[in-house]
Amino acid sequence: MESKDGNVGIVTGVNKKTINVTYTSHRSVQGPPELFKSTDIPFEQARSKRKKSNIETDFWYTVYSGYFKNKGEVHEVVIGQITRGNVI
Repeated sequence: MESKDGNVGIVTGVNKKTINVTYTSHRSVQGPPELFKSTDIPFEQARSKRKKSNIETDFWYTVYSGYFKNKGEVHEVVIGQITRGNVI
């Protein structure tokens, strides 16, 4: 997703009236669909990457993104819950 002012991010939640988006700057926002537009920006550019300090303490925040392998295929994922040690 992209905001009207050009911030790029990943949709992390949708309900009846609002969309939750986390920008690459790790800032999360919530608003009506009219505030956002679809974009063709690749996942790699829109994702929020883990900070070095969180990697060192093995901590994952909601909406960090990463990858997992399954039967040789790489899948892009967005973390859905805060956790320490184990990704849920």
